[in-house]
Amino acid sequence: MRTEIRGLNPNETYCCTKEDVKAYFNKEDIDVYFGILNLSRKEEENSRKYRLNKKCNDIIIAKMVVYKRYTNEFGADSSSYLSFFILNKVTYPQELRLKFVSEVLPKLKEIYEKHKDDDIKVNRGALSVTIGLNKEQFNFYESIYGKYRY
Repeated sequence: MRTEIRGLNPNETYCCTKEDVKAYFNKEDIDVYFGILNLSRKEEENSRKYRLNKKCNDIIIAKMVVYKRYTNEFGADSSSYLSFFILNKVTYPQELRLKFVSEVLPKLKEIYEKHKDDDIKVNRGALSVTIGLNKEQFNFYESIYGKYRY
């Protein structure tokens, strides 16, 4: 597990901590990003970008893309990643973080274990799982990411 973390302003938070993620993914071949893949610090902009369904009103808090490590067409090493987005502390209390750690991280680990050896050439893409939050309910949205052509 490799981790990169963007610093936060006083009114910002992530849905979990690095230590929480380490408890589940420490020995895995996955890159973990806290705030690194955000286009902006504005939660709503990030939410719209990562929403799979235009009717989805969830706040998007995390995204995981899972596939077997490979070297892409540019010669760069590519691997699975788990990305957490910057949230407003007011809309994401500590109780939700505890719920995320106890319910969502185990499911993400289970999905990762099931798909970590998937070949994107065979699957025509990588499995993408986006986590949304709607009224204290965590929702999972799965899709094929990338739709690579070979």
